Amino acid sequence: MIFHTETGSTYEISEGKVRRFNADSSKRADGEWVALLNDPQIEVGAPVLFILERLSNYGPDDYGVHDGFLTTRRTSCVTSIEP
Repeated sequence: MIFHTETGSTYEISEGKVRRFNADSSKRADGEWVALLNDPQIEVGAPVLFILERLSNYGPDDYGVHDGFLTTRRTSCVTSIEP
């Protein structure tokens, strides 16, 4: 499944993993497949909450934290969903 968000990100989910692409904004692990630890609800007009494997291997988070047991990521609102 592929979906797009208001901020221009594209997310792809496959086989229990997710990856993100956005030409205008960078986050840790962009373009990399990372383990998805939840089964997120994806609906047009709503944000998506991901619980991901720990992304500290890719560097500190937005707040400068270098460690942790897992990573959460909340998207902007979904604008479209592809099968």
